[in-house]
Amino acid sequence: MLLYFFRNFGFLLLLNVLIKPIWVFAIDIPVQNAVGHDVYGLFFTAFNFSMIFSILSDLGLNHFNNINLSDQSVQRVYSVASLLPAKLMLSIVYVLIATVAGILVFGEGSILYFIFLTSVFHASSGFILFLRTYLSSSQKFGKDSLYSVLDRFISTMILFVWLYLIPMESFQMEYFVYVQIFSAGVPVLLLLIHLRKDIGVRFRFVPESWLWLKAAAPYSLLILLMGLYTRIDSTLIQLLLGSNEAGIYAASYRLVDFLSQFGYLSSIILLPLFAHLKKEEEVLKKLFSSILIIMFFTGVFIAVSMFYLSETFCEILYTSDAKEISKVFRIHLISYPFIVANFIVGSYITAHKYLRFLILISIAGIVVILTAIGLLISGYGVVGVAVAMVVTHVWIFVAQLWWIGRKHGLPSVFSWQWWYAVWIGAALMLVLAAGYSMAWLAGAYAVLALGILVMYKAQTLKNIAIQALARKI
Repeated sequence: MLLYFFRNFGFLLLLNVLIKPIWVFAIDIPVQNAVGHDVYGLFFTAFNFSMIFSILSDLGLNHFNNINLSDQSVQRVYSVASLLPAKLMLSIVYVLIATVAGILVFGEGSILYFIFLTSVFHASSGFILFLRTYLSSSQKFGKDSLYSVLDRFISTMILFVWLYLIPMESFQMEYFVYVQIFSAGVPVLLLLIHLRKDIGVRFRFVPESWLWLKAAAPYSLLILLMGLYTRIDSTLIQLLLGSNEAGIYAASYRLVDFLSQFGYLSSIILLPLFAHLKKEEEVLKKLFSSILIIMFFTGVFIAVSMFYLSETFCEILYTSDAKEISKVFRIHLISYPFIVANFIVGSYITAHKYLRFLILISIAGIVVILTAIGLLISGYGVVGVAVAMVVTHVWIFVAQLWWIGRKHGLPSVFSWQWWYAVWIGAALMLVLAAGYSMAWLAGAYAVLALGILVMYKAQTLKNIAIQALARKI
């Protein structure tokens, strides 16, 4: 089973390795260099702001479909075909709500048009993900992998011609979004044709399909909350520091986000696979622990390697503010192994449908990120926001791992002592990344980790004493 995962994951990774680097380094970064941090910062903020509400375009139907189709508890034809009209209506509602929310938060300005455009793009991308649930749940990972990169391939080809054969002075940020919307529409059309030909689907409205929305409600709430604690940072930077700082933050975040595709792509395969193996608990635990260890330490290796090359790397990529971008990038790199691990751990918990816990942990994540940003942004700017993200990702990871250990038990390699040593190590890296001025934060972080570890050991000793006393009685 482990070999099966890595074979399919390898194919998916190969496609993305071929397409995503070209997009990031030949398209996205040159666009930011051309339009400037200020304009790109507006786009970046709008992109993340509209993504927070993107769950409204499907209300959790993608995750719900993936898990239930993998359980083989519903008919694929019914689930895919009957929900399409509801999906279309939800997408329209989402675009309207995102635009209105943008007016309420930002007031006026060009950012509102970017919010509208990016919400249309997210709605189109949501259609691709929804239609791909049939492919992934039926374990047609090859076709699913091809469709996962098709929109990016089309937009890369169009923009490559536009950027390098047409003078850069004529390029505007709006064109960047127009091309992505068009490119997302092509796979949607092809998937509809493919599914109709493959399973004979006749796309029509089924009144009972609205019952699925009620069943999927917990998934939609979860994704909305997760979107808040992972995407709220750019909105706060825009409101409190301005679009230029948002652009600098975007430049560093882009690189970590690119590296994080490693974990995201694995979760696409792992979620239906974990759901399929739930009844084989021992096999599932072995698979989960093996993948988590491999992914986490691969993330550590990548983060450490990039940490020492970050300044040179950023100077090559960006035409301005390279040192500032590098400083923020180093902070983001500390959270990278935990971001990758959270994709794996989150897929395991979601497959077991522990949604109540995930919702609670997401609410706590929102509290952590807002508190940390509130404390750090005024004194440290975008560096402080990056530190807040590190704290949030590490805390989410430890909490999720604790829950899995409590519910299912974990191999000895996942001992509390070991993982808290990793937590303290992340704190110490903050000193190297942020400089001596933030050493107090790293120290407080380490003390907190040690304190929780001492409390855990005290509870363990108490349990041992109670068991010994019970034996004597």
